[in-house]
Amino acid sequence: MTFALPNKTRILWQLRTGFIIAPIYALIVGFCRIYPSIVLPTAIVLSIGSVFLLIYISFYLKSYKITVDGSIFYLSKGIIFKSTVIIPNPSIAFKKSISTPLTRYLNLKCVILKIAYGWVFIPEIDCEVVERIIGTVNNE
Repeated sequence: MTFALPNKTRILWQLRTGFIIAPIYALIVGFCRIYPSIVLPTAIVLSIGSVFLLIYISFYLKSYKITVDGSIFYLSKGIIFKSTVIIPNPSIAFKKSISTPLTRYLNLKCVILKIAYGWVFIPEIDCEVVERIIGTVNNE
């Protein structure tokens, strides 16, 4: 079974990023009031940076490919630097799914797979997919 992240995940992460960078931008704008000569360059840099960040998040989340094939779990992700994690199911020591109130409303869950040498984090995916992944990893 091969899965990808839903579009709701992209929107959720873009909202989270917006909530994080909005206070930073407010501080920068406040600083620009002290030094008015840097208003235009700052506005240009912030605009370009915001657009780049939102586009990068979108493409990064689209790059996630999750495959659960029998006794092996594959996770492939990345835009510039691609990474692939291949885990045999017997190596998975701990499975955990997490949801916040907002992700429960959107019917999404995160998955954390703990293995001997680290862990694998899968951003929000549909609850049905999470149950299939955990069921397959449990060899059910």
